[in-house]
Amino acid sequence: QHARARLQQTGALLGERGFTEGAALEMASAGRRVQYEQAKAEVASLTRQAQAKETAGDSEAAVALYEKALVIVELYPGTVAFTPTEAGLKSMMAAARERADTAADSRRRRQLTEARDQARVEAVRERQAREARADELLRQANVAMEREKYQLAENLAGEVLAVDGSISTIMATQGTYPLTAHVQLHARTPRGASLQSRS
Repeated sequence: QHARARLQQTGALLGERGFTEGAALEMASAGRRVQYEQAKAEVASLTRQAQAKETAGDSEAAVALYEKALVIVELYPGTVAFTPTEAGLKSMMAAARERADTAADSRRRRQLTEARDQARVEAVRERQAREARADELLRQANVAMEREKYQLAENLAGEVLAVDGSISTIMATQGTYPLTAHVQLHARTPRGASLQSRS
C-alpha cells in the first residue's frame, strides 16, 4: 500500500493520473509472465545440463538435475508451457535413474571381482612364501644331516612341518633334499625321537 501511494504521488506531481486497479493488475500480470519465462529458461537449462551429464556417463548427476527441474515445474500452474513438460521430465528422470542403478550395480560387481582376484593373488603369494621358507629350512636341515648335527636337523624338520605340513608338498621336493623322508617320518613319530636313531 505504501509503495502504491508513493507511485500515485509521483504521478500526481508529474501531472499524470495515479495507477488504477487495472494498471496494477497489468503490472502484476507482466511480472508473472517474466517470472514464468525465467522459470522456463531455468528448466530448459537444467535439462540440457542433465542430458550432458548422461552423455558423459554420469547418470547419478543427471538424476539430480532432472529433480531440480521437476521441482521448479511443480511450483507453477499447469498452464505454464514448460519444455520439457512435467511428464517428460519424470520420464527422463526415471530412465536416468535406471541407468544410474545399472552403473552402480556394475561397479559393485567389478569391485567384488577385483577383491576376489586380489585375495587369490595374496593367497598365491603367501603359499609361495611358505614353500620358499620350507625349501630353505629343508636345505639347512640337509646340511645339518651331512654334518651329523642330528638334533639341529630334527629341529629344522619340525620347523618345516610347522611352515608347510602338507606331505604332498614335502614329497614333491624328494630327491632334491634327502632329508625329506626323515621329515615325513618326523610327522608320524613321538616328539623327541632323534633322526639319528631313525636313519
